[in-house]
Formats: sequence, C-alpha cells, structure tokens
Amino acid sequence: DIENQGLPFCDDSVVHITARNVLEHISNLQFFLNECHRVLKAGCEIYIQVPTWTSRQAFKDPTHVRFFDEVTFTDYFQKREGAAENGYKKWNIQNIGRVDKHNDIIEVTMTPAK
Repeated sequence: DIENQGLPFCDDSVVHITARNVLEHISNLQFFLNECHRVLKAGCEIYIQVPTWTSRQAFKDPTHVRFFDEVTFTDYFQKREGAAENGYKKWNIQNIGRVDKHNDIIEVTMTPAK
C-alpha cells in the first residue's frame, strides 16, 4: 500500500523512480511523493508521466482520482512556499513538457531538493 504505508526502502537509497500513469490513481499524493523524496538519493530522479486534465483519457478512466497540468508541478512541488504550504517536500524540476501529438501527456523529471 504505497499510499499509506510508505516505500519499503531506506532513506537516500534509491537512484531512480519511474511513475508512468501512476500519480493520477493515488489519493494520498502528498504522502507518496514525500516518500519518493525520502528514498531518493540527492541528485537522483523521479520520472513521471500523467494525463493532462484536458485529456479525454483523464476522465475516461474511473480509477483516476486527480488531474494535472504543468502548474501542478511548478507551484506545488518546486516553489518553496507552494510546497511548504501544501505539506510537500521541495523538488527541483529538471524537465517538464507535453510528449504526445495531442498534448495529452505531461512528462516531468524531478530531483529531491535535499
């Protein structure tokens, strides 16, 4: 149960996390991303792909519990005040953009600010 019990890894022990089509299914996103922050070594990356909130795919799947755009990442996870106000650990965004021909998928690479 990655949403409530944490990731089964020691602090600062992981070199890469891939979360492709995962975050939109997670209700407790703050806990999950803070766990990723905890286990990633400094300078190591989490790679994320999520559908945008404007995508038909975002609403087509009834198991999606949240929706994203680029501002979700820049304002909630990267900016110190946004991260702190919302209980998220701070992240450094290395890359962010749309990756498919319909602009329906956001691709983000982040490193933990440690």
